[in-house]
Amino acid sequence: MKKLAIASIMAVFVLALAACSQDGEVVVESETGNITKDEFYEELKSKAGQSVLNNMVITQILEDKYDVEDQVDTQIEQEKEQYGDSFSMYLQQQNFQNEEDYREYVKQMKLQEQALIDGIEVSDDAVQKRYNRMQYEVEVSHILVKEKKKAQELIDKLNNGADFAELAKENSQDPGSAEKGGSYGFIKITDQYVAPFKDAAFDLEPGEISEPVQTTHGWHVIKVTDKRDVEEEIDPLEDMKEDIKNTLAKEKLQSDQEQLQKAQENLRQMITDANIDVKIDEYKGMFNLNKESGNNGDSQNSGSGDNKENSSSSDNEESKSNE
Repeated sequence: MKKLAIASIMAVFVLALAACSQDGEVVVESETGNITKDEFYEELKSKAGQSVLNNMVITQILEDKYDVEDQVDTQIEQEKEQYGDSFSMYLQQQNFQNEEDYREYVKQMKLQEQALIDGIEVSDDAVQKRYNRMQYEVEVSHILVKEKKKAQELIDKLNNGADFAELAKENSQDPGSAEKGGSYGFIKITDQYVAPFKDAAFDLEPGEISEPVQTTHGWHVIKVTDKRDVEEEIDPLEDMKEDIKNTLAKEKLQSDQEQLQKAQENLRQMITDANIDVKIDEYKGMFNLNKESGNNGDSQNSGSGDNKENSSSSDNEESKSNE
C-alpha cells in the first residue's frame, strides 16, 4: 500500500514537470550547483516514471468501464468508523498526505478488483447462504499437516477417542494455534481466513470434526465446539447483496487458478483494445503484450490492497493478500 501511495505522489510531480519539458528554470540553488525543472523531471521519470505511467494508464482504462464510487465511499466510511479520531494518523502512517490521496488509492484498488472479478458468476443461493452465515459465529480448532494421509490418520484417532488439543500440540504445523490446542476461538464468516477453511468450519455443527480440508498451506482437520449469534446487528440482505457477491467472486478467484487466468486475460484484452500509444521513447513498448516486458503483469497487482491484520496464523496471512 505504501508503495502505491508513494507512486501516486510521484505521479503528481511527474505530471506537473512534464508540462515544463525543456524548462531550464532552476528549482534548487546551492553553492555546489543548481538543479533545473528539466533535470528534476528526468530524474523522477527514471526512478518512478514507468510505474507511475503504468498505474495511470490502467486506472484510466478501468474507469472507462467500471463505476466504483459507491464502493469507495463505503470503504472509507467504514474505516473512518473503525479508526475514529485516529483516521488521519492512520493515513499518515500509510504515507498518504490526505484523504483525497487515500481515496484515489482505494479507487484504483476497487477498479482492479472489478476487472478481475468481472464475469465470475455468483448465484443468489450462494449470496443467501453467506448472508445466513453472517448471523452467527463458531468456535473453531484445527490441526494443520502437510499430507492428506496424515490428516486422515488424525481423524481416525479422534474418532477412536483421542484428545483433539493434545493431537494439535503434537502434530499441527500452525505454531500460532498449536500451543493453544489448535484453538482459534470464535470466528465469523467475514473474518480474513481462506475460503476453504472457513467454509468447512461453518459447514460443521458443534462437536463435529471435518474430513481433511485442503488449503494452500496443507491439510486441515477442523473441529467446531460452539456456535452463537453475533452481537452486532446485520444490515438487510438487499443492502448487502452486491458486497456479498463481490466478496464471493473474489474468494472464487483466489481458489480457482483457471478463473484467475481468465480474469488476467480479460484485463490484457482491455489493454489491447485501448490502442495505447506511449509517446515517451523509452516506454514505447511497455504496453505491448506481445513482448515480455513484465509491466502488464505488474499492472494487475499494483493496487493489491491493504487488509487489516488479524491473527498471525497461516490461514489469516494467506487471506490478506486478495481483499
